Amino acid sequence: MDRLTGVGAMRGIELAHADGTPASAQLTQLLALAREAGLLLMPSGKSRHIIRLLAPLTTEPAVLKEGLDILEACLAQLA
Repeated sequence: MDRLTGVGAMRGIELAHADGTPASAQLTQLLALAREAGLLLMPSGKSRHIIRLLAPLTTEPAVLKEGLDILEACLAQLA
């Protein structure tokens, strides 16, 4: 992970290599891992290296936690 971005409720998690170049291949892998685990993520950015997060305001806390847990586990698999 490189940096977190966002405005209001919309957030982005930027994936980058140690030298700062976009980690597009890793994001593609992350999207596949998350999809297999039941979580749909939206890529963003010119280089398709940012995960866009924008949960509905009506999301139940338990559902949000479940999604974040899946995302955390998928990110751990990339490391």
